[in-house]
Amino acid sequence: MNNITHIVQQKLCANCGACVAICPQKAITIEFDSKNFLYYPKIDATKCNNCGLCLKACPGKEIFGRDTTKNILKAWLVYSKDSNVRLTGQSGGVISQLLINALTNKIINGAIVTRVKDTNSFLADNFIARNKQEILEAARSKYWPIPVDAGISKVVEGDKLIFVGTPCQITGIKKICAFNKLINNSIFLYFGLVCGGALNLAFPEMIYEIIGLSKSERKNITAFDYRFKDDNHPWPGYLRVKFKNKDIFLPNRVRGALKRFFLNERCKICLDKLNQPADLVFGDSYVKGEFQDEKGKGISLVFARTQQGLQFFEENKNLTNLEVKEINLELVLSSTKVFKTRKLAQQNIPVYEKLYAPELKRWRTDKIQQSLFFLTIDYYLINLFKKKMVRRIFSKFLLWRIMHKLLSIKDKYFLKING
Repeated sequence: MNNITHIVQQKLCANCGACVAICPQKAITIEFDSKNFLYYPKIDATKCNNCGLCLKACPGKEIFGRDTTKNILKAWLVYSKDSNVRLTGQSGGVISQLLINALTNKIINGAIVTRVKDTNSFLADNFIARNKQEILEAARSKYWPIPVDAGISKVVEGDKLIFVGTPCQITGIKKICAFNKLINNSIFLYFGLVCGGALNLAFPEMIYEIIGLSKSERKNITAFDYRFKDDNHPWPGYLRVKFKNKDIFLPNRVRGALKRFFLNERCKICLDKLNQPADLVFGDSYVKGEFQDEKGKGISLVFARTQQGLQFFEENKNLTNLEVKEINLELVLSSTKVFKTRKLAQQNIPVYEKLYAPELKRWRTDKIQQSLFFLTIDYYLINLFKKKMVRRIFSKFLLWRIMHKLLSIKDKYFLKING
């Protein structure tokens, strides 16, 4: 069958929505899979004519970001001087500040971004922001997979847009551009997010179990923030469950420890953590000794991958309300966990080949010196944590902390024997 059905079946879907956006028959919709706690594309066989465009636009079926540490032209540490923008945004609030400036100065007339639409169902609204208020509504990290078809569908003739997205989203959109002149001509720049992977929607359920929320209490939640920060909750932010009359906070290390149990399976074999297809890339700064007094408020690491991205930043950094300091490119790589995460992603490729997708044999880049059984532990745990009873048991007895420690030891052993 010449469509993305087998991509979904083999758990290669990145949930980016590129297939929905490119389908000329409108035969593909995004629907929630309650078994896997993710939104997946579903094909209406009565409409599909097997044209194959959805396959051509799909980033999930191939590996990308093989040289993610290359083509970095220049790097900076940056934060917004506007305290509201900085606190509302993630890290230093730089994406928001640059977008606001570009809109104000009519460099662009919109930005394709994402805001939370419904906390209870975790529906996200991918849309074209046309003003400052809409830009700020889209601030902060959303750690679940978000289809981008809704924003792309709103593009009209004459638009000049900046697209903000993850590596898989940008890869999918660029593939669409090869077949759609309107989209290709409308996107002026790609702002890329440093991405450690998206979490399935069993993760919030686990958090609710940890803090002991009943079903009735969960209905009263007004916001769920993966990394909320303010003057009392400094960077890198806190998990926040918000109600009308109270907030419940958990430290960021809880998300870090639980993350591996709830990762989207496709994210576990992604090598591109530093967003190779983007023009400008934005992430948290872990560079030591720079802007040390400002760390608690958040600082962004920004680097240019293309001449167009470099030119845009150089021309706009002094026009915006930004504090900017150029840094050595070596600091960019040494301050990130990119080499560790790439090697750990490579270990997962043979696991995927065995469990889901035999065709991945052609993806192998390194010989893995570790038993396949040992490597499959993470995958079995992902499926276990999708079960309500498992989440409840692990939350009550803090077994998730013990499991996280054991798996961290496993990772260190793997990295030691694989270099």
